[in-house]
Amino acid sequence: IVNSIQNKPESENEVGEENEKSETTLPYYVKMIDGVQIVTVDATELKFVPSEIQINSGMTKFVMINNGVGEHELVVYDVSKKEIVDKAELAEDEETIAKNIIFEIDHTPAGQTAESDVIDLKTGSYIIGCHIPGHYEAGMKGTLTIN
Repeated sequence: IVNSIQNKPESENEVGEENEKSETTLPYYVKMIDGVQIVTVDATELKFVPSEIQINSGMTKFVMINNGVGEHELVVYDVSKKEIVDKAELAEDEETIAKNIIFEIDHTPAGQTAESDVIDLKTGSYIIGCHIPGHYEAGMKGTLTIN
């Protein structure tokens, strides 16, 4: 299922204004707001920061801040679907990609912030990538581990 996103200028981004206290230490890129993990990922030129994301299962929203000079996207899919998604991407087969991804934050212009819907993520290993032509192949990818 592909979830919708909202593109917002960074100045309108409300994520992180309230950070609830947690009994466990969260990574710097995760905040808890009203029981939802908010995971912030910076997209720069051909990399995500962080590129290795570890979070807990449960209700989660991703926020991508595009600090690059061109547009970027963030696509998340199960490790077991990597070969299918890679082949579909090469063939520009959007239907196959849509069937195999967990969610995506679609093309986001430079200087903009975009976010996913709240998603109930299950334990597992996932791939993140920017599939704008040439970006993934140049290294704009990473891992998402959900405990």
